[in-house]
Amino acid sequence: MNRKKIVILVICVVLIAGGIAYAADHMDAAAVKGQATDITDLYVFQGKNTDNLVFVGNSQGLLAPSATGAASFDPNVLIQFKIDNDGDNVEDLAIQAIYKDGKIDFFGLSRPTLIGTRTKIEEGNFLGSVPVTPYGASTPIVATGAYGIKFFARPRDDPFFFDLDQFHSSGRRF
Repeated sequence: MNRKKIVILVICVVLIAGGIAYAADHMDAAAVKGQATDITDLYVFQGKNTDNLVFVGNSQGLLAPSATGAASFDPNVLIQFKIDNDGDNVEDLAIQAIYKDGKIDFFGLSRPTLIGTRTKIEEGNFLGSVPVTPYGASTPIVATGAYGIKFFARPRDDPFFFDLDQFHSSGRRF
């Protein structure tokens, strides 16, 4: 599997899907505002070892830094990275992450049973799990699973903070 092609295809899928789909950005959607179900950003980039890819999924964006310590993972939210590696706009591989009992379980690196907007957890394709590192811990908990994949999960301060509610109350518009 050519990892550079996967990265390029994932970026293309995200850009195309973002242009086609009608969506809200970071707490603009009333149904998820202030909840752990607000999936904000997904990133894929080369690791320090350029043969590896790093996948990052964020939720609950734009929390005030003082609120990060109280942030939690929602066991009803499935974060997925869908990978199209042949350009047909259909996911060929998926990586899934879901919170359960104080840890994040990871599944995938195989063709998902359901594709498109339908999904289910691919439990037969367990990759590994990692306990959630407590906010503020000096040493992260990192676990190594199937295929040598490393996992990490923890509440972290968002590197970008913007008070959207205050911005809207000021009468300013984008």
